[in-house]
Amino acid sequence: MLKQFTIRNFKCYGKQGATFDLSRITFIYGNNSVGKSSFLEALGILDKAQRNNSGLVIRGDGFKNGQIAAGDEWSLKCSDSAGNAYDWVLSCNRESQWILMDRETSERVLEPLYNQCIRSVDHVKAGDVKKKSESGFEALAAGLENGQDEDGILTQEEMVYINEMFKDLNVKYSCAVDGTLTDLDFDMPNLNVDKVGAGIRGIYRHLKAIAKWKTGLLLLEEPEANVNEGQLQKLAQLLVNVALSKGENDANAQLVVECHSEHVMLEVMKMVASGRLQCGDVSIIYVVKEESGARPVKCNIDSKGTLDKWPAEGGFFAARKRILFGGDVCYDR
Repeated sequence: MLKQFTIRNFKCYGKQGATFDLSRITFIYGNNSVGKSSFLEALGILDKAQRNNSGLVIRGDGFKNGQIAAGDEWSLKCSDSAGNAYDWVLSCNRESQWILMDRETSERVLEPLYNQCIRSVDHVKAGDVKKKSESGFEALAAGLENGQDEDGILTQEEMVYINEMFKDLNVKYSCAVDGTLTDLDFDMPNLNVDKVGAGIRGIYRHLKAIAKWKTGLLLLEEPEANVNEGQLQKLAQLLVNVALSKGENDANAQLVVECHSEHVMLEVMKMVASGRLQCGDVSIIYVVKEESGARPVKCNIDSKGTLDKWPAEGGFFAARKRILFGGDVCYDR
């Protein structure tokens, strides 16, 4: 399991470096366009680097929008739960398109990390998960591997698991092995995913990725998008329970969630306070943008479910206090 991940000179992350402390389940918060998705991309590059036999790690126009340029170096540093450290540097060519890693470095540094901690990286994006990322790696989610169609095919076990999760979320839908959905309220079977509402479509795609999750990192981008507020508490419970259950049988399983929901965070805090979630199993990170680049702020949580900090520009905690009491609240960084 990855415990720490440092990015340097990648997109919005500057030369001073940015270190993320990860746990069994990690929640990434922050305002728009501060580097949350770039962090998820960097994690995905680990998988792509190992899979590409030519030693070419990544290509994409996304790099041109960041700070990396010809002659620059981009470095990654990771550590796992056993205390092993992995550190390597990738260099950029003149066209600012390719990041090159020699095979010897890949075999010496990346393969042990890959075998121990990663194995596979699946990334579910909010919105159209069928679209491939232009900045590094394919979004492998919801049955899209190897060019499958958007709906994908489920095994019997995956179908049962998804329907159980539908019930946990109090979503009145079920799915079949061919990927079609049934609206249980109106008894409407055989619905293609693209024919249902955006909320159900998003929920289904994320649940499918969870059901297909075998090992390694599962990256969920805004699973709360278009979800009714009344279901967000149940969504937080499901995400935590899935990560903990998976971790009982697979030491390499990790869930990383990019999120914007106050309801999800409050439920996580509640689960810690009740003892259903241990402090050491969850990491909460808020990404802020500074002149020198993006910076992750680790928000520690104690056994009472209290956060020690939350950036003032964090939005919802301060907004709630203003709405209810007419004041403001500021958490130290």
